[in-house]
Amino acid sequence: MADLLQIGTSGLLTYQAGIQTTGHNIANASVEGYSRQEVNYKTRIPQRGAGGYIGSGVQTENIRRISNQFLTNQLRSATEEFARQSTFVDFVTQLESLVASESSGLSGALQSFFSSLQVAGEDPASLTGRQQILSEAENLATRFNTIYNRITGQATSVNQQIELAVSEINDLAGGIAELNNKIALAQGQAGGASPNDLLDQREILLQRLSELVSVNTSFQDGNQINVFIGKGQSLVLGPNTSPLRAEDSRSRPGEVDILIGSSDVSNGIDLGELGALLKIREEILDPALNTIGQIAIGFSIEMNRQQEKGIDLFGQLGDPLFADVNRQAARLDRVVPNLNNDKDGDGVVGVRIEDIAKLTTEDYRLEFTGPTASDFVLTRASNGEIVKTGAFGSSLPASVLTSEGFSIELESGSFTVGDSLLIQPTRKAALEFDVKLDRVENLALGQAVRGRAAVHNTGAGSISNGEVLDVRTTNGTGLLADFATAQSLSPPLLVRFTSPTSYDILDNSDPNNPVDLMPPQNGLNFVPGSDNSLFPTDPINPAYRGYIFSIGGEPATGDEFFIEFNTDGVGDNRNAVAMVALQNRTIFNNGVHSVNSAYAGFVQGIAAEVGQAKIDRDASEALLNQTQSARDSLSGVNLDEEAARLIQLEQAYNASAQVIQVGRELFDILLNAVS
Repeated sequence: MADLLQIGTSGLLTYQAGIQTTGHNIANASVEGYSRQEVNYKTRIPQRGAGGYIGSGVQTENIRRISNQFLTNQLRSATEEFARQSTFVDFVTQLESLVASESSGLSGALQSFFSSLQVAGEDPASLTGRQQILSEAENLATRFNTIYNRITGQATSVNQQIELAVSEINDLAGGIAELNNKIALAQGQAGGASPNDLLDQREILLQRLSELVSVNTSFQDGNQINVFIGKGQSLVLGPNTSPLRAEDSRSRPGEVDILIGSSDVSNGIDLGELGALLKIREEILDPALNTIGQIAIGFSIEMNRQQEKGIDLFGQLGDPLFADVNRQAARLDRVVPNLNNDKDGDGVVGVRIEDIAKLTTEDYRLEFTGPTASDFVLTRASNGEIVKTGAFGSSLPASVLTSEGFSIELESGSFTVGDSLLIQPTRKAALEFDVKLDRVENLALGQAVRGRAAVHNTGAGSISNGEVLDVRTTNGTGLLADFATAQSLSPPLLVRFTSPTSYDILDNSDPNNPVDLMPPQNGLNFVPGSDNSLFPTDPINPAYRGYIFSIGGEPATGDEFFIEFNTDGVGDNRNAVAMVALQNRTIFNNGVHSVNSAYAGFVQGIAAEVGQAKIDRDASEALLNQTQSARDSLSGVNLDEEAARLIQLEQAYNASAQVIQVGRELFDILLNAVS
């Protein structure tokens, strides 16, 4: 009877554990990350009897956590990818809304500015039309400034999000390390039994960690787990952690780097929310600022250059409409010293924009590599490609011209071998874009030169209105000789035909006594019936004058044409027309893009990024849902299944109790018989 009681008791206790486990599953059915548990039973060691071995009941072998490591790893991987794509879409969509909108982007402001030029050109003497040009120029400057501030605001938000993510990663790592310790203790105290609920808690933390950063794991000492991020940097080793740090960048002040110990691990993080934030900063926001800056620089240079070629209402050559892109403050703002540089260094470096056609949207790194403090290497910051090597002159100021459309100027002070500078030729240009002209009368809407035919001409020849190519010398430091005297051409010229096929160009400073130029330009060939250019367009040519004219038709011998300053040209709109044409003039990327097409291409590029990112996000979300479903089908709690199991266990429990009852009755019968 004792054996029968023992068998019944073993069933009672064992199925009670099963009922408790099933109840635990039901109670946690809605708990995120919970893995259902299952009791495994085994037969107790049978007892040897007269007829052989007689069973002695059942016992609990273990309580197993239903989990599959492959599915767990797949779920983490899918979570990492979805978190990256989702975060990326959120930020880039904001940027697209900013730059593509008519009310906040550049397109509308540029169009309004050029439209005001076109309207003013219809009546160049009108002060109202001129005032509209200045108003639209101010609006355009405000738009450039606002876009810069909005993008840098996004960059600041990204840095803050990086810092928050790093803090949360460290909290999660600490929680995982603590659970590692608890799991090890619990497993030891339970003789190796798995602490299932603690394992679930740890897996929840790992799942949350995978939303923030790419995660790789390995097991040690049974159920303890090691966590690695990025390219294998250890975050958790058993009960110990190696916390991340978000610190101000030494090489790119204004940004934050992610470090473990003294190692910068930023470049190794490409998944999860943190990977998306780093990608947004490096591949979207920084290039966006550089591109807007490139457009601001090119627009300023070309518009100022065209303004300078014209004359204002006072008959003066035009003053710059927008702030000089190469003023000292702007040149110095393009250089950011590395915070690790020699503290005693007092070097002052500027960057001068030389050729907008060659100017890129890249950042560069200038390193003084030695053996002397003048020796340098200039590389692209994006890929480390060497752009230029050499040495600055021993005496300052010293300048080095690059093939990237800018020169680097060591203005004063000294550097030390090992010092490094970040060169950002276009980064702040949109912020520094400003209107300099404040009087509407100073808008130069007319051309500075004009041509006219003498009234006594007998032939059928005609001279063009002329076009100013430039008023400054090649290095831009001074006016060309022809424009050196205010409100006049030095000298005014006379074109005199000595025959229908030849002409002389004379100095007409004294209209009563024209004289030869120095050197003389006499007996020049003329082709009747064709447009004949009078002057070269290459500034290197000694005969270059900074302007061009052409004579066509069939002039007769003795016919004369005058080339002179456009005195009293208040009704001339030729320079306004030339300014309007700037919107489609290809000035960027070696003559590929205009101001309009450069900005349109930029907006289209952002839109393409958004479109592709949304496709990738939707695909990664579908994969995540599929992987989550696969995990839940295995590890999740099915209430119908648990209810059926509960009924089964209840019946087994009642049957075991019945066995005990039968055993007691038999035992009582036996006692009564003996007594």
